[in-house]
Amino acid sequence: MKFPETFTSMKAKMNSNVSFAIENMNTALKDLCEDTEAKPSAKLKATQEYLALYMRLENEVQREKDGKENYKQNKLNTVIKQHQVDKLENPDGDVPDTALKQSKFNPTMSSSVS
Repeated sequence: MKFPETFTSMKAKMNSNVSFAIENMNTALKDLCEDTEAKPSAKLKATQEYLALYMRLENEVQREKDGKENYKQNKLNTVIKQHQVDKLENPDGDVPDTALKQSKFNPTMSSSVS
């Protein structure tokens, strides 16, 4: 029995051919632009599409970096806010470590109710 293709498996198969596709795209662009018989409008269209693809990839990479940075910043802000709350709840300066506030639940503990 053969399972249907999933997006993950398709992406994995495609990843191995990405460098080959980019190499051929570069070669095709060079060949088209060096061809003396090609129309200038065809050359312009090809270079515009190439640059548009490059800009879209650049934007995606930047968006991914920004997302990671935002995640880190939000995580840091959460830690800072939690520390501020702990200070407000314990004005005498006795701010417990987060490790001390962890649940002491152990699934193998026996019931204390008899």
